[in-house]
This record gives sequence, C-alpha cells and structure tokens, in this order.
Amino acid sequence: MQRRIKYEIIQLNKKYSNLDISGNIININNKKFILDNDYPFRSPQVFINNIKYNKYLSIPFDITIKLNKTKYKYKCLCCNTILCSWNPTYKIEHILEEIEEFTKIINEIKYNILLDRIGKKYNIINIIKLMIIEFLI
Repeated sequence: MQRRIKYEIIQLNKKYSNLDISGNIININNKKFILDNDYPFRSPQVFINNIKYNKYLSIPFDITIKLNKTKYKYKCLCCNTILCSWNPTYKIEHILEEIEEFTKIINEIKYNILLDRIGKKYNIINIIKLMIIEFLI
C-alpha cells in the first residue's frame, strides 16, 4: 500500500503544484482525500470545500429533472461516482477527473436554471439563452 500511495503522490505532484500532504490526508486545491489503512482496497473519503463528496453531488429533485434533459448520460450523479463502485485500480487522479466532469455538469445545470428564470422575467428567447450557456461553459 505505501508504495502505491508514494507512486500516486509522485504522479499528482507532477500535475498539481499545490499538493499538500499531511499524514494520510491529501489536499489539492479545495479537495481533500482521507486515505485509511485499507487504501487502495477501500475508497478514500473525499471532501470538496469541506463538504462530503456525496453531499456535493446530491442535487435537488427539480435539478435532477433538468439533468435528465441534458446531453449527459447520468440520471443521478451520486449514483454514478466511482466511489460507489470502487476497486483497487482506481486512483486519486481518477476521482479528480470525475470531480472536474461532474462539476462541469452541475454548473451547466445551474446556468440553465438561472437562465430559465431570467429568460421568463425578461422574455429572452431560447437561442440567446443557448449562446449565453455556451459562453459560460
């Protein structure tokens, strides 16, 4: 296990300049990974801005409906995280990639909801809303 963690840290250090390691805790930007003694056979605890990752991914029902109408293949983000189907071949790097992808999806949904509200209030047509979303993403 120690050899695996050392190798992962070397790889992460190459990619992320603000890597902070304290015991079994790895901090990268606003993401914290807590590794227990069973890592990589058990998934790490993951926090984003000190919010547990599953909580970060759980979105209200009305937003879930929006998610189903988007171009993404997910119906529920927290049900599709690699932490739920963890196996020892996954690395912290995989979780970071997933966080980036899911954050992009969450932001797009938020933009859509906000633009729907603004569009209704100011009678903005859909083509303009799409152009604004493309610009934001």
